[in-house]
Order: sequence, then C-alpha cells, then structure tokens
Amino acid sequence: MPEVITVKETSPPRPGRKQGNVFDTQGRRWGVAEEKRSSYVPGCTYSLDRVSSFTPKGSDQVFLTIEAATLVNGIGQATQAYVPAETRAGPAPAVAAPLAPYVSKDEQIFVCGLLNNLAGNPTVSWLAMSTQDQIQLVEQLRYVWQVTFGGKPRQQTKPQSFNEDVGDAIPF
Repeated sequence: MPEVITVKETSPPRPGRKQGNVFDTQGRRWGVAEEKRSSYVPGCTYSLDRVSSFTPKGSDQVFLTIEAATLVNGIGQATQAYVPAETRAGPAPAVAAPLAPYVSKDEQIFVCGLLNNLAGNPTVSWLAMSTQDQIQLVEQLRYVWQVTFGGKPRQQTKPQSFNEDVGDAIPF
C-alpha cells in the first residue's frame, strides 16, 4: 500500500543541486525534482505511488525521493495524479488557462491586487454588487493600468459644460 503524506512545506534545491525538498507533517524530508516541487501544495495530502531510496557509502542515512504521487483529498479519493513527463503519452496537460492576448501579466497582477484589497475592505460591499457592476469595476481598473503603466495615451474628454465658442468650461 502506498505511503500517504500531508505536505507541511517545500524548499528549493541548494545551489548546485537538482532536487528540492518536501517536508511532511510527521517531520520527514522527501527529495523531489525541482520541476515537480511546485506540484506539492502545503496542506494537501498525497499518496506516494513510487519512491526511490539512496544510501551513501559509509552512511546509515537513507535519502527518499518521490518519483510519482497522487493528490488525495480529505476523504481519501484521488483527485489528480502526477505522472512524470518522461512516462507521459502525448503533450503535457495545460496547468492554467491561457491569458487573453490583450492582457499582460503585469496588468492582471495589478487588477487582481486592487480587487483583493477592495474585497477585503469592510466599507466595500463586493458581494452585494451586481455582476455587471463588478465587470464595470474590473474594466475601470484595467483602464487605470493602461493609462498609468501600460503606455496607452489618456483620452482627453471635454467637460460637459465646455463652451466651444469661448473655449472654456465656464457655463455663463
């Protein structure tokens, strides 16, 4: 029966090494290839399908490396399997949905950061807003990004009371 672990934390490889580490809630350290390390999320439970071990000459210490694991939810049913790239058939599955071609990563981070702040603000009732109002707010935040950081020139708009004959905004 495969071993089941709950991930406490992960760490990147030391300089010159190819393996990072996964630490479980039992205090054990497991080696893992750097490209696989991001697959292990703290707080999630994994069934270790394939583990290799290595004992250096003249040492009693055994180093364990996770070769393949399956993400398991809280009731013990597999929800996602990680298969090493060298054993996969066909192209690798997409990890995230691709961005629309007109959205830069920086713009997305800017807008998401402001939305997070707004959602956490007790004076803003984000959930009480209609979907249309939420969409309009996101579009406004995107416009702020484009004008300030995105290189889009600001569109000059005339005040509503602009008097074309005189060339000013004074209504009399």
